[in-house]
Amino acid sequence: MKTVAPLLCTVALALLLALTGCKESGISTSADYRTGAKKFQVAKVKVIQIAKEARSSGDPKILSGAVERLVPAGKIMHAAAHGLQISDPEISACHQQLLSAVDGYKSFLDGIAPGVMNTPLPKSKIAMKAAIDTFNSAVDGWKATMDALP
Repeated sequence: MKTVAPLLCTVALALLLALTGCKESGISTSADYRTGAKKFQVAKVKVIQIAKEARSSGDPKILSGAVERLVPAGKIMHAAAHGLQISDPEISACHQQLLSAVDGYKSFLDGIAPGVMNTPLPKSKIAMKAAIDTFNSAVDGWKATMDALP
């Protein structure tokens, strides 16, 4: 009976929550999602600013310093995007677009950072431009999907 009591309590609590209309935790409206996404958008602005500085650099040491700041900024942006908990399936599908864009850019940063000083400057700058352009395009697609949410 001692092992059955906790199970019965769990079932009773679940039934009570279901009967009172309590929903699972997480974002369930597009308005809440837009509000929750603001933290990501603020972090994204910082990433874009640092990436622009890195791309316009003519000195490998300045580029390296910018990348050293860009990696933690990218991690903050990544954490902000992954920190949103979504309970609505339609919003979740939209959010997956954002996570894919953020994960791809973070993966790029994790790959380029260790060897940026050993890579010719033009090659690094071209790679950084391509990565940020791809990221921005993916984020634009996410924003369009988010704007279409009811």
